[in-house]
Amino acid sequence: MGRMADAESIMSATSSGSYGMGGSSKSDTSTGKTLMVATAEDNLNSPEKAKNANISGYLMEHVNLSYQDLGHGYQRDNFLRILHRLLRSQHLQIMDNSLSDLSTVSLPGCTHLWLQRNFIDNFKKLPKIPNIKFLQLSENSIESLSGLRKALGKSSIEYLVLKGNPVELQENYRIEVFQTLPSLKILDGIPKLPSDEPPDPNASSSGQSAACIIS
Repeated sequence: MGRMADAESIMSATSSGSYGMGGSSKSDTSTGKTLMVATAEDNLNSPEKAKNANISGYLMEHVNLSYQDLGHGYQRDNFLRILHRLLRSQHLQIMDNSLSDLSTVSLPGCTHLWLQRNFIDNFKKLPKIPNIKFLQLSENSIESLSGLRKALGKSSIEYLVLKGNPVELQENYRIEVFQTLPSLKILDGIPKLPSDEPPDPNASSSGQSAACIIS
C-alpha cells in the first residue's frame, strides 16, 4: 500500500512546456529507503544532468512524465531515450503525450503504467512490460484485440483499462479479453463477472436434448 500511495502522490498534472524529468527526494515509509520522484518540473534535456539524476531507474521507482510537449522530433527522440533508461522504475505515468509507438521501449521493472490519452492504435505498439500488474490505456485509438496475447498474455496483469477505445464496442469484448489474459481480475473498473466467461457448449447441447425429450 505504501508504494501505491507514492504513485498516487505524484498523480497531479505537471506543467507542460518543461520537458524531461529530474528528481526530488522522497522517503518510502514502508522500506525506509529514499526514492527519486521524477516530475516534468526538472528539465533534463542535458544528458549530463540526466546522468547525475540517477535516471537509470535504480532510485527512480515512481516517475511522472505526463503532459509533455513533444511536438518536435528531437523532443520525442529525447523522451524515448529517457524511457529506455527507466529499467527499474515500477510506477510510470506517461499520460497525454501524443505517443503512438513505444514498441522499441523495454520496461522490465514496471508494474504500474498509466498510458491513457495517447495515440496508441495497436497492442503491438505497447512497450515491453513483462511484469505489468496494472495498465491504464483509456482514450487511445485501439480498434481490435489483435496483438493482445503477444503483448500481455505472458504477464500476470490483474487490472486493465481500455475504456474510450473503439475496441470496447467489439462483440464479446469482455469475454475475449478475459480469455486472452487468464490472470486478469478487473477490466475497465469492473471485476470479472460470470457473464464474462465464454458459453459452455456442453450446457447448450444438453439443453437442446432436454427440449427434444419434452416435445
